[in-house]
Amino acid sequence: MDDLDAVGYKVTTLGKRELVSVPWRTYYHRDGKPTRLPGDPDSVRSYLARGFSLEPPARPSGGDIGVKCSKCGFVAKSAFGLQAHMRKHERESKKEER
Repeated sequence: MDDLDAVGYKVTTLGKRELVSVPWRTYYHRDGKPTRLPGDPDSVRSYLARGFSLEPPARPSGGDIGVKCSKCGFVAKSAFGLQAHMRKHERESKKEER
């Protein structure tokens, strides 16, 4: 059982029995979505070969992300987010008209 423990499996003694369990790890899809999957050495190699990673993908830094609002300077992550933000300005302008 020591050799199983040495290659990444968790060996637990329960009374006179030894139980072997597979550790779980968090893997990341290319889009950054995390997933919990088995973390034994064979599984790690298999998931890494399929394109998963053990670290979340790096996001672009600074000015590379986002769309800026021309009215107030708010930076949204996407054009859809900017549309939602612009509704706020529309509601504010309707209130001012009243």
